[in-house]
Amino acid sequence: MAIPDQLYSKTTFPRTVALSVLTLSIFLSATNAGLIINELFRGNNDEQNYVEFLVTSDLTLLELDGIWFGDSRANTRDISRERNFNSAEIISNSSYFSTTADVVKAGTFLTVGGSQVTTDFTYNPNSTTPNDSDSWNITLQNGSGFGSGGGGPSLFNINRNGEVIWVSSSRPSDGAGTSDFISAIALDSNPGTLALEVETIAQSGNEAFQLVTGADFDGRISRGNSLSNLNGEAVDFSGSETAGGSLGVATAGSINNSNFAYDLRAVPEPSAIIPALFVIALGFFFATRSLRGASTTEAI
Repeated sequence: MAIPDQLYSKTTFPRTVALSVLTLSIFLSATNAGLIINELFRGNNDEQNYVEFLVTSDLTLLELDGIWFGDSRANTRDISRERNFNSAEIISNSSYFSTTADVVKAGTFLTVGGSQVTTDFTYNPNSTTPNDSDSWNITLQNGSGFGSGGGGPSLFNINRNGEVIWVSSSRPSDGAGTSDFISAIALDSNPGTLALEVETIAQSGNEAFQLVTGADFDGRISRGNSLSNLNGEAVDFSGSETAGGSLGVATAGSINNSNFAYDLRAVPEPSAIIPALFVIALGFFFATRSLRGASTTEAI
């Protein structure tokens, strides 16, 4: 027997809408991760050090202004250096950006380095050419594209036996501490110690954080060596120490890292878009029908 429209009560409507909103929120939240640490390089001196971030969801330059990054002291318990991105300097050095409303696209490698790291503002991302590494990379050299912040004169002082590299949505020294960290990698030669809360955050299930112990980087990072993410959104730096670095490109030899970065850049396939749109449309259809049913019931 068919169920009359007027029997779609008011209690049906909230459930249907809740399901639709939940589905939409899950779909949107899955695409809004921000950025993660993808590589760190310890050069022959601090001026050659750099940290490479991978942008995992679109960020306006205005949003980028509010993001801070830095390192820890050798004991890995305290913040040493902290800097924030500077959109005005990025705009003045790049022909691609003109206002703070412009977007740094997901899939971009955003690298910050010392005074001996070469800047690269030839940014011109196009989703039809996701393999064009030069167009999807921005490299900011010491003092160009980010603020002076706090700490010593060098950008990163990466200690060989212990270090925390972090990126945060606020300045830690303003009182937020580690609570606003977006991603962090802690290198600690003494397993089981607490390195700026990174171990605790990683154990809570946040896969943008990792405590890398001595067994995974031989207890120290040698000069001229890098540690790189071998995975996608869930970072994995274990056993990745190699000579040299791969600034501005996906981790060499890691298919997972390459595919993750390139997939962020590419135009989504119809097969990936249609199911999500179908679910949203279906939820909207039932919500509209429920509204009509509720109106009929009230009229009666």
